Amino acid sequence: MIVAGKRHDFLAEYEVGFDPDGRIHAVRATLAARCGFAADLSGPVTDRALFHADNAYHYPAVRLVSEPWRTNTCSNTAFRGFGGPQGVLVAERIVEEVAFATGLDPLEVRRRNLYREGDLTPYHQPIENVPLETILDELERRAAYRERRRAIAAFNAESPVLKKGIALTPVKFGISFTATWYNQAGALLHVYRDGSVLIAQGGVEMGQGLFVKVAQVVAHELALDLERIRLATTDTGKVPNTSTTAASSGSDLNGMAAQVAARTLEERLSAFAAERWSVPAEQIVWLPGRLRVGNQEILWEELVAEAYRARVQLWASGFYRTPEIHWDRKAGRGRPFYYFACGAACAEVTVDTLTGAHRIDRVDVLHDCGRSLNPGRRAARLRPLAQPGGRSRTDRRRARPGDRLAHERGARVGRGGPAAHPQPLHLQDPDRGRPAAGGEHRPLRGGPQPQAHDPPQPGGGRATLDARDRRAARDLGCRGEPRRPPHLPEARPARHARSGARGGRAGPRRGCRRIVRDRRTMSELAAILAGLSAAGRPCS
Repeated sequence: MIVAGKRHDFLAEYEVGFDPDGRIHAVRATLAARCGFAADLSGPVTDRALFHADNAYHYPAVRLVSEPWRTNTCSNTAFRGFGGPQGVLVAERIVEEVAFATGLDPLEVRRRNLYREGDLTPYHQPIENVPLETILDELERRAAYRERRRAIAAFNAESPVLKKGIALTPVKFGISFTATWYNQAGALLHVYRDGSVLIAQGGVEMGQGLFVKVAQVVAHELALDLERIRLATTDTGKVPNTSTTAASSGSDLNGMAAQVAARTLEERLSAFAAERWSVPAEQIVWLPGRLRVGNQEILWEELVAEAYRARVQLWASGFYRTPEIHWDRKAGRGRPFYYFACGAACAEVTVDTLTGAHRIDRVDVLHDCGRSLNPGRRAARLRPLAQPGGRSRTDRRRARPGDRLAHERGARVGRGGPAAHPQPLHLQDPDRGRPAAGGEHRPLRGGPQPQAHDPPQPGGGRATLDARDRRAARDLGCRGEPRRPPHLPEARPARHARSGARGGRAGPRRGCRRIVRDRRTMSELAAILAGLSAAGRPCS
């Protein structure tokens, strides 16, 4: 028997107070996670879920509680996002409930509750340099959100079974380990007599391009071609006490440690050159592949050779610790994140309301990348954004013969391939600075071509479709006429605790429980919610 832990599934219960204008005044929520028979990384996962239960929205009054549950099931572990996606899903669910209760466009509710400069998070970290409103406005314009929303409303009015939905949601993700002591890194830099450079650092390369980025940082600091830079295999015999390569901080920590080492060596060689050629320090200028010393230029190889003959140390170590961060877990206060990464996505979906079959029609992604270390790797990292939640399941999958995702009963997580990506997929990032160590900015176009989804399993009674619905059903990959599943839940209105109102529990507890326990992927649930919201049906 093979058992493997997956992403933690959550049960969230919440109350929300809001006014008729859709502004949220208070939130109280409990996030319970099924951890399994062993703790594993459940503590940090549930902590990270709390940190992101606000997502991009300001709660003036808030109480958030996490409950890690020990159960007699396999031990769940950390997946991409480390609990953040579960917390974000709770925040977006709250916004959708407020929008449905007030009759407002969900985008307008999101905009009215966005963080502004100077606001405090639930853990008392001030919001700084978080351009959420700018990103939301720009993506709304580029994705033609208003025009498409009107077209979707017209489509839904004529289509009794197939419904379309559109949603535009922001994201704010904290960058740093919440365990403060992990936010440190070291590097060791060697320069050899032939001018080549070798770097040893503590990050693990797993296809994300970390080694290339660290090499680019050193090449930029020493004004060298990238071909001169080599990275040694990660080895704690060279760089001890390394932190895990996680929390979206691998490039930050190890790149900064390598930068410290490179600058130490640069200062040492500059001082040697000033003494060797008898010029003031201000007349030392680093140029690509050479050093200007007064009125002459010294090639990098000549500089290294002269420094070796003068017995100058040609290696340097670097150490970096993330500044300004601190976290008191007992008090629930501090600055756990050095900064926030921000972005937004606009997704359009089609949902068959009888069978639950769905298709992601289009996704537009806008992300603030700042000054990118590697524009090429940035493009490669942006393209899978529409996929990660799509194949991260919390249930045990039983493979059928010939299944392209076949694996040993949940022992592995499969990837959906091209069919997991929407078409068209528009990716944009407003890079406000030039890339380090060269590189061109190229527009990101399109994405992998979609394939038809596997047909849904047939259920109970039959339904009659008109010609338009039949064509759309074929586009969704359905065979013949869709069948109604035996237990199609009825939509029920939600009870809310309004600001100033008496009593009442906010949000349908059954609906929230169904979200976290339904054996669907998180992206499927988000797509269905968007479709139901656009169709004017309560998401309960």
